[in-house]
Amino acid sequence: MRVRKKKWAKDAIAKIEQCLTGEAACAYKGKWRSRFDSEQMAKLAKSELVPTDLNATPLYLEIGCGKGKFVSELALKNPKSQIVAMDSEINALCFAAKKVEAANLPVSLIFGTAENLKDLFSEQEVDRIYLNFSTPWPKTAHHKRRLTYPTFLADYQEILKTGGEIIVKTDNDEFFQASQAYLKYMGFQLKLVKGNLQIDEDVTGIMTEYEARFREQGLPIYQLVAIKLPLAEQLKEQAKWQAANSPLRANTDWQYDFDYYAKLCERKKHL
Repeated sequence: MRVRKKKWAKDAIAKIEQCLTGEAACAYKGKWRSRFDSEQMAKLAKSELVPTDLNATPLYLEIGCGKGKFVSELALKNPKSQIVAMDSEINALCFAAKKVEAANLPVSLIFGTAENLKDLFSEQEVDRIYLNFSTPWPKTAHHKRRLTYPTFLADYQEILKTGGEIIVKTDNDEFFQASQAYLKYMGFQLKLVKGNLQIDEDVTGIMTEYEARFREQGLPIYQLVAIKLPLAEQLKEQAKWQAANSPLRANTDWQYDFDYYAKLCERKKHL
């Protein structure tokens, strides 16, 4: 759901310390853990538990943070972590920024898209990525826009630490099934796959605005956790997936291979 445009949104986020745009955000590439020092984090989070060695703190990223309910609760639950959230809808981000500012949370917000991740984060800088109720893009021609599509997963692999996680939550079964295929194809290990997710089974323990609405409507919720493996194990996982899901055309780019296979599966109603 798109948030109605607010004329004041752009000016409002410019005045909020936690919100960054353009070059200001890119300047923190490789240095997100220094965005808030330990003293600031302890003060903002009203906690004395924040470690002085910020290089040891986990860095979590939410892509598509919407109005900020999830990321705000995530920050409250994880006072020892550095948290970055981003959204391409400036109006939604403005609501998130105001929420973060009002609660004095040490959260960095970015106005931007997932296409620019490699400009924003260094290799192996991020510990975990959250994708909550991303647009499922049901039309075949739009599948490449999905935040779990292999082109995006390739970027996630670069910025995630080995052993880092991607946590996906959605209400769309087709998107959920396709995302599993994308992740396996790219060599991720599926640690958890849960259909009809119960509230007490959610690994995040946080309900988003969308989820609350969908649960009221009686819709099932799906969740998965994928792990980035060491390169050698990634290649083994990819080979295993390809062997189980042949035919794939030989001697072609991996993206073309996946598109070719996806079309076969779609015709057979497997994907």
